[in-house]
Amino acid sequence: MGTEVFRRRPRRPAPVLPSGEIALQAPPELPKVRNNLAQLLMVLPMLGGAGAMMFLFAGAGAGGGRGRGPMMWVVGGLMGASMLGMTLMSVGRPQMGKKSEL
Repeated sequence: MGTEVFRRRPRRPAPVLPSGEIALQAPPELPKVRNNLAQLLMVLPMLGGAGAMMFLFAGAGAGGGRGRGPMMWVVGGLMGASMLGMTLMSVGRPQMGKKSEL
């Protein structure tokens, strides 16, 4: 097995840098974001799901882990409301995004 010497070609010269003043355009202004009720409503289904999980794990020790008792009805109701809320917000979100585009 032999060694082959490889020599690179010399580098090309650097491009000529512009001289003088360069005119730049100002970036477009961003629309003002309004904090409205829709932003708050997007968070509520997630908080409901987190609360349902908290009740589920807190109630598992009290119910013996068998899924009986009124706490499981509360957990099921919160989970159902959370899923319904997330579904409604995902259906309504494309219309909200079109209004905020530049």
